[in-house]
Amino acid sequence: MARITPRLVLFCCAVATALLALACGIGEDPKHQEPLSSMRVTGDRVVGREMTVELTYRQTYPVDVDVECDLLQNGEIIQKIGTGTIAGVPGARPDGTPTAGTITFPLTVDRAGDYRVQCLTPSDEENKLKTTITVAQQ
Repeated sequence: MARITPRLVLFCCAVATALLALACGIGEDPKHQEPLSSMRVTGDRVVGREMTVELTYRQTYPVDVDVECDLLQNGEIIQKIGTGTIAGVPGARPDGTPTAGTITFPLTVDRAGDYRVQCLTPSDEENKLKTTITVAQQ
């Protein structure tokens, strides 16, 4: 009968940890782990005029990834800009070739001031893009 030794338990734990890390994508190139690539705000940065928040992404997952964007001032969310979904790519893998795309949200601000536009994936709030904008009075 096989005897379970502390060394054997340690070996099995190390193997299990290594397999789990591979399955989760730990240690792989981060550009394949974060779907949001870049963000820009276009349009006239003037009170009452419509701007556009444009997100580019690189999808490497077979499941949908939710995205949300907010407008912040002084660290507080003052407006929900929008929510969307990056469609999963059947058969995609974190180490595979990404599928690129864009998502856009309209943005109108009703007061002049300095703001931060922040977009993130709620399932991984570390996957966040942000930029500051100044909106002028007309």
